[in-house]
Amino acid sequence: MNYLRLIRPQHWIKNFFVLIPLFFGGELFDVTPILSGLVVFFAFSFVASSVYCYNDIVDADDDRHHPLKCKRPVASGAVSVRHAYWLMALMFVLGMATTLLLESQAMWNVMAVLLFYYVLNLAYCSKLKQYAILDVCIVAFGFVLRIIAGGQATDVELSKWIVLMTFLLTLFLSFAMSFKLPLDLTKARINCCSLSESRASTGSSKSPHTSVRHSSQKSLPTLNGASHAGHCNGKRFFISPISFQFFHKCTDRSYQSTVHRQRRIPVSKHLLLYGL
Repeated sequence: MNYLRLIRPQHWIKNFFVLIPLFFGGELFDVTPILSGLVVFFAFSFVASSVYCYNDIVDADDDRHHPLKCKRPVASGAVSVRHAYWLMALMFVLGMATTLLLESQAMWNVMAVLLFYYVLNLAYCSKLKQYAILDVCIVAFGFVLRIIAGGQATDVELSKWIVLMTFLLTLFLSFAMSFKLPLDLTKARINCCSLSESRASTGSSKSPHTSVRHSSQKSLPTLNGASHAGHCNGKRFFISPISFQFFHKCTDRSYQSTVHRQRRIPVSKHLLLYGL
C-alpha cells in the first residue's frame, strides 16, 4: 500500500491530456487511435510516477517537518530511500517499455518526448522549482508535452493554436492555484500578534518577531515550492515560501491589508472561468 501511495496513481488523471489530439482531430471514436492514445497514457503515467518517487526522495527531509507531507511514504519511513530509488527506476523502465506497443516511427517520437519530460522534471524536482515563475511554466509545459506525445502516437497533426492554448490554459490554472494566499500566513501572524499582546500585558519587552527564524536560508520563494518551517516563541508553524516573504515584511498595518486581499481571493475563480 505504501508503494502504491508513493507512485500516486490518483494523479494519473492529468495524463488524459494525451487524448486531446484525438478529440480535436475527430478520431475519438476510432479504435486504433484510441488504443495508441491509451498506450501513451500509461507510458506517461509510469514515467510521471517515477518522477513522484524522486520528488519524495528529494523532499523527504523537508516533508518530515510538514504537518501533512510528513505522512508521505519516504518521509514517514514507511518506504526506505533505497526502495524508493528502485521503484523510481522500475516505473521509468515500465514507461519506456510501454511505448514498444506503438508503431516504429511513433514509438521513437513518443520515447523522445518522454525522455525530455523525464529529464525536465528531474531538474524541476532538484532545483528549478525553487525559482518563481519558472516553476509554473515547467508545470504548464509538461501538459504541452503530453498533447505532443498524444499527437505523435495517434498521427494527429497539432496546430500551433492548440499547443499555445494548452500552455496558456495550464499556465493560468497553475497561477490560479499558486497565488491563492494560504491561511497559514494569517494563522502564524495572528499567533505572533497575540503573543506580542500577552507579553506586553505582562510587561515583557521582547518582541516575538525576533524569535522567528527560517528553516532553510538557501531556499528561494517560489510558487509551487515546499512549505518552510519557522518558530515563534517556541511554537512551530508552517508557511509557504510566498507567505514567508510576506511574513517578514508585514507590519501591523500591512498585515491588515494582506488579510483584506486574502478575502478578495475568490475573485480569481471568476477569472479562471473567464479564461476557460
